[in-house]
Amino acid sequence: MNRTKQYRSERHGVVLLVVVVLVMLMALAAYRFTFYMESQYRITRLHEEQTQARLAAQSGLEYAAHMVEQPLEMRNGTASSNGRNRFQAIPLQGETEARSTTSKSSSPTWRFSLVAPLDGNEDQTTTPSGVGGAGSEPLWFRFGMVNESAKISIPALIAWERMRPGHAKQVLLTLPNMSEATVDAWLRELGIQTGRGLNEGMPTGTSVGAPANSTVGMSVGSSIGPATERMERGDGAGAHDALRYFWLGGDLNQNYRIDPMEELLRKSLGIEESSKGASGSTNQNSKLSREKMDGSLQQYLTWHSGHRNENRQGQPRVYLNEIDLMALHQKLTQIWPSEWANYVVVLRQYGPRGGASLPQATTSNTNGIPSLNSIPTTTPQSAPAPSPAGSTGPAGSTGTAGSTGTAGLPDFTKGPSHQLTSLFDLIGSVVEIPNSNGSSPPNTGKESTKQVLQSPFSSDSAELRNYLERILDETTIDPRPIVTDRLDVNEASLEAIMAVPGIDGETAQRIVQQRNSGSSTARPKDTIAWLLEGNVLSLAKLKEIEPYLTCRNDVYSVQVIGYRDAKSPVFRITATIDGRQTPASFRNTQHWHPWDRGFPAELLEPTLHEAR
Repeated sequence: MNRTKQYRSERHGVVLLVVVVLVMLMALAAYRFTFYMESQYRITRLHEEQTQARLAAQSGLEYAAHMVEQPLEMRNGTASSNGRNRFQAIPLQGETEARSTTSKSSSPTWRFSLVAPLDGNEDQTTTPSGVGGAGSEPLWFRFGMVNESAKISIPALIAWERMRPGHAKQVLLTLPNMSEATVDAWLRELGIQTGRGLNEGMPTGTSVGAPANSTVGMSVGSSIGPATERMERGDGAGAHDALRYFWLGGDLNQNYRIDPMEELLRKSLGIEESSKGASGSTNQNSKLSREKMDGSLQQYLTWHSGHRNENRQGQPRVYLNEIDLMALHQKLTQIWPSEWANYVVVLRQYGPRGGASLPQATTSNTNGIPSLNSIPTTTPQSAPAPSPAGSTGPAGSTGTAGSTGTAGLPDFTKGPSHQLTSLFDLIGSVVEIPNSNGSSPPNTGKESTKQVLQSPFSSDSAELRNYLERILDETTIDPRPIVTDRLDVNEASLEAIMAVPGIDGETAQRIVQQRNSGSSTARPKDTIAWLLEGNVLSLAKLKEIEPYLTCRNDVYSVQVIGYRDAKSPVFRITATIDGRQTPASFRNTQHWHPWDRGFPAELLEPTLHEAR
């Protein structure tokens, strides 16, 4: 009995020890499970926020595409402007509605900002004190999109090189940081011979052949190679590192300034900094680690540019070289006075008289333009007759015009014999209409009776503003629905304007100065008519360079940042928005957030930039 009690006393507390060990093991398992679940929650939450940031950035792309799809009149030239309200910290609509009644302490909404690099015509704004360093410093980017038609079109540059050998090299040498050796390498990459072999100097195994779907190659032969897409993306597999570097301007993470790591890369490549451009002056903002990025070739060159062939209201322009003259006349009378439409048809039928002009008529219509009724004629007017439905004669009269060319409707039984080579052919021209049988009386020694009509579009500078802008905006001689490779003179840099054939440095300087002064005309610069109205160019010079210029653009490049706050994930995406056809499409889409955030969230908030 005593022996049993002694044995039991020796085992006292063993069960408790076992229970403690089991509880400890269960606690460790529970802790591990809790830690695992918390880690999975954080990963899931991070993935969710990354997805939300991506969707916010994609919403920004769709927002930009919707803006580009709008007609010029609705867009009102604000697509590429530095606009805080349009492009900065735009909250998602659902987020805004859900948090409209919450307190200020609630978590911020998901939003997006559209950013772009500063160009040479823009002043740097200032960051607030304490953001990005002590005190204030220049803000190296702006809010908005980049006008691709304000850059030099590479396909157009190649075509100009074929017309004027050596032109492409001359243009590239005017760009910042470009040496002759670098220019030669670029020209070889583009397939333009520079006195050496096409593949000379390229890495072993690199060749230049024609891409399968290259529209550029169609205009320059089979010399354009895979470089087209490689150089556009800036990755140029097999090409020189320096070429890729110059395309991005050394800004490898696309935050529009040179970071210390990128400065080290510049030095390792042995690239000397040169901020001299076409003007020959040195840019004082050349500190790479603090100032805005400068000298990027993608700021001056583009693969995609152009605009829809439509007027500022978004309607297709009237094609003046249409074969069906009656249909042409009907379209013109819907937008123009009948007198203007009549003259266009008569000009198409008989062509202009060789360079001659008549004295200005003294009788004018309500627009201050000489009326066809005021032009002297040796042929009597025909008796008035009812006009076709929807058509009226000039100056409010009605009538018919046979082959005698009286001042009513044209004779639509005669087809076109002349095509306009320029919209400026309408201005100051004269048309001679022969007699009804088109021949001279036999053996009389007298010339056939002709009616002479002078254009209602006078070349007098005082009257040009009454109709020149309407001609350029509402009509065209280009049948294509998309007009490509024209330079948007409203936003182009000095270097880009100088690249246009027929424009020298002095003329380019005059264009930029007059454009920036804002004194050329009080009206919007929707057409290149402002170059004439502002006495920047003569009528003859404007006619010469008109095929290269425009004041329209439907292709923009943009960087969209989707974010919530300084701690949330960001999604940075760049793309070219091609609005030349609707719906707009996205080209060359690239993601940059794997590099870094790029832009501090504080700089993207409008509350810190109320003074802008």
